[in-house]
Amino acid sequence: MKKKIFSISCMLLFIIVTIPSINAQEAIETPIPLFNSMTVAHIKIEGTGSSFVIANDFVLGFGRGAYMRFKLNDDSHIEINKFLDTSNNIILDGSHVITIFGFIGYYQETEEQITLNGFTALVFWR
Repeated sequence: MKKKIFSISCMLLFIIVTIPSINAQEAIETPIPLFNSMTVAHIKIEGTGSSFVIANDFVLGFGRGAYMRFKLNDDSHIEINKFLDTSNNIILDGSHVITIFGFIGYYQETEEQITLNGFTALVFWR
């Protein structure tokens, strides 16, 4: 008898938990995005700042990188263009954080300057 009561209680608890609860909430019509993004783009960065690069292979500045993150200072200039779409251009000046996934092109970092010019599969900026 105790096993039957226990199994019925477990089944009722399972049914009660799986029934969706409906809460009255006001819908947010325009959420504020934390990051802007663009896929399959040409990117050009010139400026100073710091970088973090994972899985890269650059020879004399030319190569590829799987993940690149740049924290750029106030004197930086960034151009992001949608590949094969001349009407979708983003130009950023100043301090920004740029995250790139899947980069092919030119990348050089010295003590004074970061220079990057090439194509990327996915880029995020803020």
